[in-house]
Amino acid sequence: MARGTFRTIGIDIWRDRDFKALSLEAKSTLFFLWTYKRRIRLRLYTDLTYPIIERYVNEMETDGLAHDTIRQRIAVIRLAGNHMAKRGFPSPVAGLRLVRKDRIEKRHWKGEQLLEFLQWVKKNDPRFYSMRLLQGLCGFRLYEAGSVRERDIDFEAKTIAVPQNPYHRPKNLSSFRTVPVGDFILSELKWAIANRTGDNHEGFLTLTKRHKLFKSMANLKDESCKAMAEYNAKHRPAGVPYITAKDLRKSFIDLSENKFDCDTRTLDFYTGHSDGSTRDRHYSARDIESMRRKIADKVEVWIWEAGLN
Repeated sequence: MARGTFRTIGIDIWRDRDFKALSLEAKSTLFFLWTYKRRIRLRLYTDLTYPIIERYVNEMETDGLAHDTIRQRIAVIRLAGNHMAKRGFPSPVAGLRLVRKDRIEKRHWKGEQLLEFLQWVKKNDPRFYSMRLLQGLCGFRLYEAGSVRERDIDFEAKTIAVPQNPYHRPKNLSSFRTVPVGDFILSELKWAIANRTGDNHEGFLTLTKRHKLFKSMANLKDESCKAMAEYNAKHRPAGVPYITAKDLRKSFIDLSENKFDCDTRTLDFYTGHSDGSTRDRHYSARDIESMRRKIADKVEVWIWEAGLN
Protein backbone atom coordinates (compact mmCIF):
# COMPACT_ATOMS: atom_id res chain seq x y z
CA MET A 1 0.00 0.00 0.00
CA ALA A 2 2.92 2.31 0.61
CA ARG A 3 3.67 2.32 -3.08
CA GLY A 4 0.07 3.28 -3.78
CA THR A 5 -0.59 1.42 -7.03
CA PHE A 6 -4.06 1.89 -8.45
CA ARG A 7 -4.70 -1.82 -8.11
CA THR A 8 -4.16 -1.82 -4.34
CA ILE A 9 -6.10 1.44 -3.94
CA GLY A 10 -8.96 0.04 -5.99
CA ILE A 11 -9.17 -3.15 -3.94
CA ASP A 12 -9.21 -1.13 -0.74
CA ILE A 13 -11.76 1.53 -1.67
CA TRP A 14 -14.03 -1.03 -3.35
CA ARG A 15 -14.93 -2.09 0.18
CA ASP A 16 -15.93 1.49 0.95
CA ARG A 17 -19.69 1.91 1.41
CA ASP A 18 -19.73 5.20 -0.52
CA PHE A 19 -18.04 3.57 -3.52
CA LYS A 20 -20.78 0.95 -3.78
CA ALA A 21 -23.61 3.36 -3.02
CA LEU A 22 -22.54 5.80 -5.72
CA SER A 23 -21.92 3.05 -8.33
CA LEU A 24 -18.51 4.47 -9.09
CA GLU A 25 -17.06 1.42 -10.86
CA ALA A 26 -18.23 2.55 -14.29
CA LYS A 27 -17.18 6.16 -13.68
CA SER A 28 -13.65 5.10 -12.71
CA THR A 29 -13.49 3.06 -15.92
CA LEU A 30 -14.41 6.18 -17.91
CA PHE A 31 -11.52 8.08 -16.36
CA PHE A 32 -8.94 5.39 -17.08
CA LEU A 33 -10.29 5.02 -20.63
CA TRP A 34 -9.80 8.77 -21.05
CA THR A 35 -6.18 8.54 -19.83
CA TYR A 36 -5.57 5.66 -22.24
CA LYS A 37 -6.88 7.67 -25.22
CA ARG A 38 -4.74 10.65 -24.19
CA ARG A 39 -1.71 8.36 -23.70
CA ILE A 40 -1.34 9.40 -20.08
CA ARG A 41 0.55 6.67 -18.24
CA LEU A 42 -0.74 6.06 -14.72
CA ARG A 43 0.44 3.24 -12.51
CA LEU A 44 1.31 4.72 -9.14
CA TYR A 45 -0.96 7.02 -7.21
CA THR A 46 1.76 9.69 -7.28
CA ASP A 47 1.54 9.69 -11.11
CA LEU A 48 -1.89 11.30 -10.79
CA THR A 49 -1.44 15.07 -10.55
CA TYR A 50 -3.68 18.11 -10.38
CA PRO A 51 -3.00 19.22 -14.01
CA ILE A 52 -4.24 15.83 -15.26
CA ILE A 53 -7.50 16.14 -13.30
CA GLU A 54 -7.91 19.74 -14.40
CA ARG A 55 -7.49 18.75 -18.05
CA TYR A 56 -10.04 15.96 -17.57
CA VAL A 57 -12.58 18.38 -16.10
CA ASN A 58 -11.92 21.04 -18.76
CA GLU A 59 -12.56 18.56 -21.57
CA MET A 60 -15.82 17.43 -19.99
CA GLU A 61 -16.95 21.04 -19.65
CA THR A 62 -15.98 21.72 -23.27
CA ASP A 63 -18.05 18.70 -24.33
CA GLY A 64 -21.03 20.31 -22.59
CA LEU A 65 -21.51 17.73 -19.82
CA ALA A 66 -23.80 18.77 -16.99
CA HIS A 67 -22.33 19.91 -13.68
CA ASP A 68 -23.67 16.86 -11.82
CA THR A 69 -22.30 14.48 -14.46
CA ILE A 70 -18.81 15.95 -14.08
CA ARG A 71 -19.10 15.91 -10.30
CA GLN A 72 -20.04 12.23 -10.32
CA ARG A 73 -17.22 11.30 -12.70
CA ILE A 74 -14.55 12.79 -10.47
CA ALA A 75 -16.17 11.47 -7.28
CA VAL A 76 -14.11 8.28 -7.47
CA ILE A 77 -10.93 10.40 -7.77
CA ARG A 78 -11.94 12.41 -4.71
CA LEU A 79 -12.66 9.21 -2.84
CA ALA A 80 -9.24 7.80 -3.72
CA GLY A 81 -7.66 11.13 -2.72
CA ASN A 82 -9.37 11.07 0.68
CA HIS A 83 -8.39 7.45 1.14
CA MET A 84 -4.71 8.09 0.41
CA ALA A 85 -4.63 11.38 2.37
CA LYS A 86 -5.15 9.31 5.52
CA ARG A 87 -1.88 7.56 4.65
CA GLY A 88 0.09 10.75 4.12
CA PHE A 89 -0.23 11.14 0.35
CA PRO A 90 -1.29 14.52 -1.10
CA SER A 91 -4.69 14.68 -2.80
CA PRO A 92 -4.56 15.44 -6.56
CA VAL A 93 -7.95 17.16 -6.38
CA ALA A 94 -7.19 19.50 -3.50
CA GLY A 95 -8.36 22.97 -4.47
CA LEU A 96 -10.33 21.76 -7.50
CA ARG A 97 -13.52 23.80 -7.94
CA LEU A 98 -16.16 22.91 -10.50
CA VAL A 99 -18.01 25.63 -12.37
CA ARG A 100 -21.75 25.18 -12.05
CA LYS A 101 -23.73 24.72 -15.24
CA ASP A 102 -25.58 28.01 -14.90
CA ARG A 103 -22.25 29.84 -14.93
CA ILE A 104 -21.17 28.21 -18.17
CA GLU A 105 -22.20 29.93 -21.38
CA LYS A 106 -25.15 28.07 -22.85
CA ARG A 107 -24.39 27.52 -26.50
CA HIS A 108 -27.26 26.98 -28.89
CA TRP A 109 -28.53 27.92 -32.33
CA LYS A 110 -31.51 30.05 -33.23
CA GLY A 111 -34.39 28.42 -35.07
CA GLU A 112 -33.37 29.34 -38.61
CA GLN A 113 -29.75 28.33 -37.95
CA LEU A 114 -30.92 24.94 -36.70
CA LEU A 115 -33.11 24.32 -39.76
CA GLU A 116 -30.32 25.32 -42.14
CA PHE A 117 -27.98 22.88 -40.39
CA LEU A 118 -30.50 20.02 -40.64
CA GLN A 119 -30.94 20.66 -44.36
CA TRP A 120 -27.16 20.58 -44.79
CA VAL A 121 -26.87 17.29 -42.90
CA LYS A 122 -29.63 15.70 -44.99
CA LYS A 123 -27.78 16.58 -48.17
CA ASN A 124 -24.15 16.08 -47.13
CA ASP A 125 -24.07 13.68 -44.15
CA PRO A 126 -27.34 11.67 -44.33
CA ARG A 127 -26.20 8.83 -42.05
CA PHE A 128 -26.52 11.22 -39.08
CA TYR A 129 -29.65 12.97 -40.33
CA SER A 130 -32.24 11.09 -38.23
CA MET A 131 -30.03 11.51 -35.16
CA ARG A 132 -29.58 15.29 -35.64
CA LEU A 133 -33.29 15.62 -36.41
CA LEU A 134 -34.32 13.97 -33.13
CA GLN A 135 -31.80 16.04 -31.17
CA GLY A 136 -32.69 19.37 -32.73
CA LEU A 137 -36.47 19.05 -33.16
CA CYS A 138 -37.40 16.59 -30.38
CA GLY A 139 -34.83 17.37 -27.68
CA PHE A 140 -33.41 13.84 -27.54
CA ARG A 141 -30.06 13.27 -25.87
CA LEU A 142 -27.23 12.16 -28.14
CA TYR A 143 -27.39 8.50 -27.08
CA GLU A 144 -31.20 8.49 -27.17
CA ALA A 145 -31.28 9.80 -30.73
CA GLY A 146 -28.52 7.50 -31.93
CA SER A 147 -30.17 4.32 -30.63
CA VAL A 148 -33.66 4.78 -32.12
CA ARG A 149 -34.93 1.83 -34.17
CA GLU A 150 -37.87 1.48 -36.53
CA ARG A 151 -39.86 -0.36 -33.86
CA ASP A 152 -39.57 2.65 -31.54
CA ILE A 153 -41.53 4.82 -34.00
CA ASP A 154 -45.32 4.54 -34.12
CA PHE A 155 -46.29 6.18 -37.40
CA GLU A 156 -50.01 5.77 -36.76
CA ALA A 157 -50.03 7.24 -33.24
CA LYS A 158 -47.35 9.77 -34.28
CA THR A 159 -45.11 9.04 -31.31
CA ILE A 160 -41.52 7.98 -30.67
CA ALA A 161 -40.45 5.94 -27.63
CA VAL A 162 -37.05 6.57 -26.08
CA PRO A 163 -35.40 3.18 -26.58
CA GLN A 164 -33.94 0.73 -24.16
CA ASN A 165 -31.94 -1.93 -25.93
CA PRO A 166 -28.58 -3.74 -25.67
CA TYR A 167 -26.85 -0.56 -26.89
CA HIS A 168 -28.60 2.01 -24.72
CA ARG A 169 -30.33 2.41 -21.39
CA PRO A 170 -32.16 5.69 -20.61
CA LYS A 171 -30.21 8.03 -18.35
CA ASN A 172 -32.74 8.25 -15.50
CA LEU A 173 -36.34 7.32 -14.61
CA SER A 174 -37.66 10.45 -16.29
CA SER A 175 -35.91 9.44 -19.52
CA PHE A 176 -38.25 6.46 -19.99
CA ARG A 177 -40.84 8.27 -22.09
CA THR A 178 -42.91 8.37 -25.27
CA VAL A 179 -43.17 11.73 -27.02
CA PRO A 180 -45.54 12.98 -29.73
CA VAL A 181 -44.12 14.33 -32.99
CA GLY A 182 -45.53 16.05 -36.07
CA ASP A 183 -45.95 14.92 -39.67
CA PHE A 184 -42.75 16.61 -40.86
CA ILE A 185 -40.51 14.68 -38.45
CA LEU A 186 -42.25 11.40 -39.29
CA SER A 187 -41.87 11.98 -43.02
CA GLU A 188 -38.17 12.77 -42.58
CA LEU A 189 -37.68 9.60 -40.54
CA LYS A 190 -39.41 7.62 -43.30
CA TRP A 191 -36.96 9.20 -45.75
CA ALA A 192 -34.02 8.19 -43.53
CA ILE A 193 -35.31 4.61 -43.33
CA ALA A 194 -35.89 4.40 -47.09
CA ASN A 195 -32.40 5.71 -47.85
CA ARG A 196 -30.64 3.48 -45.34
CA THR A 197 -28.39 0.88 -46.97
CA GLY A 198 -27.04 -2.42 -45.73
CA ASP A 199 -28.78 -5.42 -44.20
CA ASN A 200 -27.08 -5.84 -40.82
CA HIS A 201 -28.71 -2.89 -39.05
CA GLU A 202 -31.33 -4.60 -36.81
CA GLY A 203 -33.68 -1.68 -37.44
CA PHE A 204 -31.33 1.05 -36.17
CA LEU A 205 -31.46 4.33 -38.04
CA THR A 206 -27.91 5.58 -37.34
CA LEU A 207 -25.14 3.42 -38.82
CA THR A 208 -21.42 3.60 -39.57
CA LYS A 209 -19.92 4.69 -42.89
CA ARG A 210 -19.91 1.02 -43.89
CA HIS A 211 -23.65 0.81 -43.10
CA LYS A 212 -23.17 -1.41 -40.06
CA LEU A 213 -24.00 -1.13 -36.39
CA PHE A 214 -21.67 0.86 -34.19
CA LYS A 215 -19.69 -1.33 -31.79
CA SER A 216 -20.92 0.75 -28.86
CA MET A 217 -22.61 4.02 -28.01
CA ALA A 218 -19.16 5.43 -27.21
CA ASN A 219 -18.09 4.79 -30.83
CA LEU A 220 -21.26 6.47 -32.08
CA LYS A 221 -20.60 9.48 -29.86
CA ASP A 222 -17.01 9.80 -31.11
CA GLU A 223 -18.06 9.63 -34.78
CA SER A 224 -20.92 12.05 -34.19
CA CYS A 225 -18.69 14.59 -32.45
CA LYS A 226 -16.04 14.30 -35.18
CA ALA A 227 -18.65 14.94 -37.87
CA MET A 228 -19.94 17.95 -35.95
CA ALA A 229 -16.41 19.31 -35.48
CA GLU A 230 -15.78 18.95 -39.21
CA TYR A 231 -18.96 20.90 -39.97
CA ASN A 232 -17.92 23.65 -37.58
CA ALA A 233 -14.44 23.85 -39.10
CA LYS A 234 -15.29 23.69 -42.80
CA HIS A 235 -18.97 24.38 -43.45
CA ARG A 236 -20.39 26.53 -40.64
CA PRO A 237 -21.62 29.86 -42.07
CA ALA A 238 -20.06 33.08 -40.83
CA GLY A 239 -21.83 34.50 -37.81
CA VAL A 240 -23.23 31.14 -36.69
CA PRO A 241 -21.91 30.19 -33.22
CA TYR A 242 -19.79 27.12 -32.60
CA ILE A 243 -21.72 24.37 -30.88
CA THR A 244 -21.11 20.69 -30.17
CA ALA A 245 -23.33 17.72 -31.02
CA LYS A 246 -24.80 17.79 -27.52
CA ASP A 247 -25.79 21.45 -27.88
CA LEU A 248 -28.48 20.56 -30.44
CA ARG A 249 -30.70 19.49 -27.53
CA LYS A 250 -30.08 22.88 -25.90
CA SER A 251 -31.20 24.56 -29.11
CA PHE A 252 -34.51 22.69 -28.96
CA ILE A 253 -35.02 23.60 -25.31
CA ASP A 254 -34.27 27.26 -25.99
CA LEU A 255 -36.68 27.20 -28.94
CA SER A 256 -39.45 25.62 -26.83
CA GLU A 257 -39.03 28.11 -24.00
CA ASN A 258 -38.63 31.32 -25.96
CA LYS A 259 -40.52 30.79 -29.22
CA PHE A 260 -43.22 28.29 -28.27
CA ASP A 261 -43.62 29.62 -24.70
CA CYS A 262 -43.76 26.07 -23.32
CA ASP A 263 -44.05 25.69 -19.55
CA THR A 264 -41.11 24.13 -17.73
CA ARG A 265 -43.02 21.12 -16.41
CA THR A 266 -44.25 20.00 -19.85
CA LEU A 267 -40.81 20.59 -21.35
CA ASP A 268 -39.20 18.48 -18.60
CA PHE A 269 -41.58 15.63 -19.39
CA TYR A 270 -40.95 15.92 -23.13
CA THR A 271 -37.15 16.01 -22.88
CA GLY A 272 -36.88 13.47 -20.04
CA HIS A 273 -35.27 15.93 -17.68
CA SER A 274 -35.01 14.77 -14.06
CA ASP A 275 -36.67 17.57 -12.10
CA GLY A 276 -36.56 18.01 -8.35
CA SER A 277 -40.25 17.40 -7.67
CA THR A 278 -41.15 14.04 -6.16
CA ARG A 279 -44.76 14.65 -7.15
CA ASP A 280 -43.87 15.16 -10.80
CA ARG A 281 -41.49 12.19 -10.92
CA HIS A 282 -43.80 9.61 -9.37
CA TYR A 283 -47.40 10.79 -9.45
CA SER A 284 -47.95 13.10 -12.42
CA ALA A 285 -49.24 11.56 -15.64
CA ARG A 286 -47.28 12.41 -18.76
CA ASP A 287 -50.18 13.46 -20.98
CA ILE A 288 -49.12 12.82 -24.59
CA GLU A 289 -51.92 14.95 -26.03
CA SER A 290 -50.95 17.86 -23.79
CA MET A 291 -47.34 17.59 -24.98
CA ARG A 292 -48.61 17.41 -28.54
CA ARG A 293 -50.56 20.67 -28.19
CA LYS A 294 -47.84 22.54 -26.33
CA ILE A 295 -44.78 21.35 -28.25
CA ALA A 296 -45.20 18.97 -31.22
CA ASP A 297 -47.96 20.95 -32.96
CA LYS A 298 -46.06 24.21 -32.49
CA VAL A 299 -42.91 22.68 -33.96
CA GLU A 300 -44.96 21.54 -36.95
CA VAL A 301 -46.48 25.00 -37.51
CA TRP A 302 -43.08 26.67 -37.15
CA ILE A 303 -41.55 24.31 -39.75
CA TRP A 304 -44.48 24.96 -42.10
CA GLU A 305 -44.00 28.72 -41.73
CA ALA A 306 -40.29 28.28 -42.49
CA GLY A 307 -41.28 26.68 -45.80
CA LEU A 308 -39.83 23.21 -45.18
CA ASN A 309 -43.08 21.28 -44.96
